[in-house]
Amino acid sequence: MQSALYLKDGKMTSNPHILHLIKWKYPERLAELYETMLTKYPLGDKSLIGKLLAARYPDDKRAADLLIQATKSPNPEQSNAAFWALMQTHDSRFAPLLIERMAPASSAAPREPRLDCEVAANLARYADDRRIWNALEPLLREGRRYDAISRLLWVGIEGRKRLHAVQFIRRFLNDAWDATPYFPDTRTHISIGDMAAFYMAEDLGIDAYNFAAWTEKEWKLLREKVREAVKRRCW
Repeated sequence: MQSALYLKDGKMTSNPHILHLIKWKYPERLAELYETMLTKYPLGDKSLIGKLLAARYPDDKRAADLLIQATKSPNPEQSNAAFWALMQTHDSRFAPLLIERMAPASSAAPREPRLDCEVAANLARYADDRRIWNALEPLLREGRRYDAISRLLWVGIEGRKRLHAVQFIRRFLNDAWDATPYFPDTRTHISIGDMAAFYMAEDLGIDAYNFAAWTEKEWKLLREKVREAVKRRCW
């Protein structure tokens, strides 16, 4: 079993060939390996998460418990992969955990660091849960990480999930606060209202790429077009 784990560049990683054999012959041992990595080598790689889920693992609760433990890993790749795996396999436990980790930390109940805005936005866009979207808004506003808006309408989400994303972005159309630098070749900053209009334009059938200079006048015109289209459109 120990040969399934080895050190690489000072970090514990896993041997995919041995894991493949264990997955089919001794699937219950994967959880043991994963638990060992989480407790002894928290900066290890994330490949065991996929192997654990792919295995015919008999105890779903233990698998979920291990994934929840992995979301607390100091290794961002490990924790992010655990959130994704939990969402795909244990949605009832994923949503409350994500909402909790998006909320401000309380001195009365210290916990793991608050989720990064971009990570939270990327997870939320696949969630068909209004509670998650409601928790995301204050995270983006307080962190002023409005570049995370760009994650919400990426290719790959349709139907109700895309509807949640569009309705969420609509809330920012009138905001004028500056975000992190964006389109640095033309402007130092872009307001969240401009960014929201830019990313909603495609869904509304508006060509947002035909502005040559991206002047303040052009941004204002785009915002007005999007607002008018929103009034006419029923999602």
